[in-house]
Amino acid sequence: MPQSNDATPAYRGYRLQALYALFRILDQEGNNNLVFLPEVKEDLSIKNERGDLLEVIQVKSGRLIGLSDFKSFFQRIYPLIKRQKIPQIIIVSYGEVRPELRQAIECDGPKREQVAKKIKKMCSEIIPSDEEARIVLENLKLDFRDESEVTEKVYSRLRKAFTGIDPNNAFDNLSYWLYVCSENKLSISKSDVIKKLENIGKFVNERDAHHEEWFKSINPIDDREINQDELERLRKDFYQGVSAKYAHILADTDVLRSNKIKDIKTKFSESSVVIIHGASGQGKTTLAYRYLHEHFPNMWRFKIELVQDRKHAFNIARAIMGHADAIGFPVAVYMDVSAKDKDWPDLINQLSSNRNIKILVTIREEDYKRAIIQPAFGRST
Repeated sequence: MPQSNDATPAYRGYRLQALYALFRILDQEGNNNLVFLPEVKEDLSIKNERGDLLEVIQVKSGRLIGLSDFKSFFQRIYPLIKRQKIPQIIIVSYGEVRPELRQAIECDGPKREQVAKKIKKMCSEIIPSDEEARIVLENLKLDFRDESEVTEKVYSRLRKAFTGIDPNNAFDNLSYWLYVCSENKLSISKSDVIKKLENIGKFVNERDAHHEEWFKSINPIDDREINQDELERLRKDFYQGVSAKYAHILADTDVLRSNKIKDIKTKFSESSVVIIHGASGQGKTTLAYRYLHEHFPNMWRFKIELVQDRKHAFNIARAIMGHADAIGFPVAVYMDVSAKDKDWPDLINQLSSNRNIKILVTIREEDYKRAIIQPAFGRST
């Protein structure tokens, strides 16, 4: 089964949640008016068109899931069982659940009473009695899913709904979009997913049409497979000090600098532009590529090549902003400034006006000092 190797560990961990969410959204039969809210109440919650909360879903994965994995979950869902209309509370598991917890959820009897006592003890500050803990268990439902089967169902829906679409790319991009929606607490409908897919298809088709700047001044930073022979060569080149390329990141030849990555992320929370500046040979390019690999999925990160003059800068900016507006979620633009790039600040200033564009710049210290930079730009060294 295809696996996404893009973005942060948090984004990669979100993949299984996105898989289930897309399965539920695309698998609707008849009722297309449901509203889906990722990461608002648990991993996914579902409302009807009137705003009534119908389902609250927690997605779990792992080899063997037990009672201790659910302490905070029990504390969070307890208020839900006090509602006049209790929503269906579902635990979706891509792995096995320990027999003790499974029996307590699925069958009334002594095992439920025993587990209720444990939950009461574990969550005494929130759940006041054994009886209340038992009611929590009564209102839980287990839904076991096989990742490969759910993936195939989602891909099948994508193929049927959109003839000719690449389901791998469609899923990766929809997962990223859901991740962005969850971070911003946005609700989603089936029509939103369809529209997003249409925008993704339009974007890819236009990009592949080789417009004036695409694949000339604007090049995608795309992932690909690295074979063993290339892996050995990349490792040798990297340790010999060859200029870093994105392939070196795909081959994991770099040394992960977690603090620097975190610093860049913090700067991006303050500004849409982050500039990494320093002396030659300090690993600026490697750091930039690593950040892009971990924080932006395939197809939504681009590198700007030479900016010839101010007119060229504006032309590049128009091309990128048009596509960013079409797809409607964050696009990463990377520029490794050379001494030949005289008008790169004009390009950065233009791009920074678009809320869907994040710009990462690497530049030598001497070139940075000569440049006229907006004071609001984030900087990282």
